[in-house]
Amino acid sequence: MDNKIKFILVGSLIIAGFYLFFEHKAHILGNAQYLLFALFIAMHFFMHKGHGGHREQKKGSGHHE
Repeated sequence: MDNKIKFILVGSLIIAGFYLFFEHKAHILGNAQYLLFALFIAMHFFMHKGHGGHREQKKGSGHHE
């Protein structure tokens, strides 16, 4: 993409985000605890991707299924 197009796209997104935040601040801040909870759940799912989740066990660890 051309740098001019990237600049226009980023600028437009910043302006739209600014407008949406200040016009809907009561809705966003009123539901912040739910958004934070959803963020923690999403982080849990995405961070387990690197080590195989809870099911991966090493031999000799003392855990039996």
